[in-house]
Amino acid sequence: MIRILTVNIDGHSKAKWTYLCNLFCFKNLDIIIMTEHHLSSTFRPVEIVESGWSIQQVAGVQKRQSRQHEYRGGVAILTRDEAGLHVEQT
Repeated sequence: MIRILTVNIDGHSKAKWTYLCNLFCFKNLDIIIMTEHHLSSTFRPVEIVESGWSIQQVAGVQKRQSRQHEYRGGVAILTRDEAGLHVEQT
């Protein structure tokens, strides 16, 4: 059985990742689908990687003159490393 959480994160931050990590269901998850992360397609948040998760993501369009985030939207698929799942982006 694969357990998946989908979440509209409305802009990824370390505090929001900590909140997700503290959810009751978190320890049983294999995949997290994160929408509206507002990150570039190459940035790998340290807090996610150090928590034992791999991340594949697509960025949204670049914003102009935004103080909070550089990109709009975006979708990321996070897989727990110990689950042994492989995501291939084409």
